[in-house]
Amino acid sequence: MATRAGVHRTTVYRRWPTKPELVADAVGLHTDEHVPIHDTGSLHDDLPALARAVATNIGTRGGARRSRSIVAAAATSEELAEAMHRFMEQRIVKAESIVDRAVARGEVPSGTDPRIVIEPVIGAIWFRLLLTGEEIDDGFVRAVTALVVAGCQFGTSAQAAPGPFAESRVTTAGTRFVGPSTDRACASHAGPCGAGERRASKAYRPGSAVMSRLQVRGARRSRLR
Repeated sequence: MATRAGVHRTTVYRRWPTKPELVADAVGLHTDEHVPIHDTGSLHDDLPALARAVATNIGTRGGARRSRSIVAAAATSEELAEAMHRFMEQRIVKAESIVDRAVARGEVPSGTDPRIVIEPVIGAIWFRLLLTGEEIDDGFVRAVTALVVAGCQFGTSAQAAPGPFAESRVTTAGTRFVGPSTDRACASHAGPCGAGERRASKAYRPGSAVMSRLQVRGARRSRLR
């Protein structure tokens, strides 16, 4: 690395005393360049844009090999694991602005915890990469983000600006979110998307464990500001 940069090895070690620190910084610079945080003016567009960027960054042959190697190395190196934890924390904090803007626009309820919105989307992508090996295609990205956005918007006040999932239909199976965005996502992704929406709707009912967690964490976050 020092040879390619045209500097002495001590220069590299002065900046990065350990290899984990070097790896974390390199991953951070690469991710900042390839996974920007978009501001399209809509959660319905911002969240899929983030998910697509993440999927593209780690879903290519080189990206998948790099990501799996880092995760495997972190499993045996506490120092690297801590460095990657710091990196992921920084990335999540940056992505939280997507949800903060959605709250300000009235797309989702005030007090919504950004992490409960961001983590399921990013986690689903990493789950396929590391565990199932299934394709991370655009249909999958849109289906996951559609369900997350639908869950966020359930409970939005009547005064809030209506989003693409604002309409809901109550059935004996629970509240099912309907709207053009949900329909497009389900139509393009093979799988029981409707069943997934029903499960999500039950989880986000008022008084549910998920809604209680949203409210508690949102209140804590507000107090810290």
